[in-house]
Amino acid sequence: MLIAFVVSNLHIIPAIAPSYEVVWNFLVPLAIPLLLINADLRRIITESGPTLITYIIGVCGTVLDVLVAFAMLPLGQA
Repeated sequence: MLIAFVVSNLHIIPAIAPSYEVVWNFLVPLAIPLLLINADLRRIITESGPTLITYIIGVCGTVLDVLVAFAMLPLGQA
């Protein structure tokens, strides 16, 4: 990845190309579920431990903050 970034920034390969759209629109969304199929969720949960709990607390705090901000800020006529 680092080499690709450097080569792209040096304009050796194009930064934008139609083939990149195919990769990002079709291949990457297909690759993510395929990688998750082989994931052992029990192992991930047990090994992530405190990090996962902290992440869940952060997500809950973010959602709560959004709801409070939505209730407090005047957004005008809907």
